[in-house]
Amino acid sequence: MSTAKKRLKGVRIIHGVFLLAAVGYVIVPLRLLRVESPAPPAVLAAAFGFTAVTVLGFAVFFRLRLMQAASEALRNNPEDTAALQKWLRGTMISFICSESVVLFGLSLRITGVSRNICGIFYAVGILFLLAWTPKLDLPPE
Repeated sequence: MSTAKKRLKGVRIIHGVFLLAAVGYVIVPLRLLRVESPAPPAVLAAAFGFTAVTVLGFAVFFRLRLMQAASEALRNNPEDTAALQKWLRGTMISFICSESVVLFGLSLRITGVSRNICGIFYAVGILFLLAWTPKLDLPPE
């Protein structure tokens, strides 16, 4: 088994952990927050929304910049460690940024923002995690 395939397997496990954590961030406030706190100013949710869009833009930029060239290099040579490191870096940045959007939703929920608004953050973060499921187009061995 090539180094790239081994790394892909490990990254898929990490991806699963990120997804499970994101689902946990949705479930925890449902189970623990019984008392509704007063709603914070609407500008707080707007600020978190702006930050989430910025973080996802950052993720898309680095994902495209790092992963396209790395994926092409790995297609030609699955043992290219420099390309594998770039691919891994782009993948992890994507996961972390997607997870942070889910965490923004959790933070808002803890501060008293409605479930509907927080649900948008949860859904967007989880959808980006699902869309960015790790894959490599490697030549057959």
